[in-house]
Amino acid sequence: MSTQGRVKRARSYFRKDRVLPITGEIELLIKILQQESKLSGVMETLASIAHQNVSNQALAQIAWNAPPALEAMIHDGWVKASYDRSLPLGKILRQGTGFRWNRDEVL
Repeated sequence: MSTQGRVKRARSYFRKDRVLPITGEIELLIKILQQESKLSGVMETLASIAHQNVSNQALAQIAWNAPPALEAMIHDGWVKASYDRSLPLGKILRQGTGFRWNRDEVL
């Protein structure tokens, strides 16, 4: 795990040939997912953490950058996602979520 150019040892989960370091966004998501199982609850908790920690830029930034990490955890099989038709679909906001929308222009 790299932190300001340094390599640090990190606790990790291992599954077959995969490793999930428990740091930063992943560590925060694991803590939240132990309490929340619905996307709305996860997103509300992340927003709350970011807003309550404005003076702690590092933690606020981790909270704002967590949604793409959650998507990666789902894609890589660390989190099992399902769809409940009785709940509304989650919305991806265009600002403040860590997602960057491509704006390349054709030359």
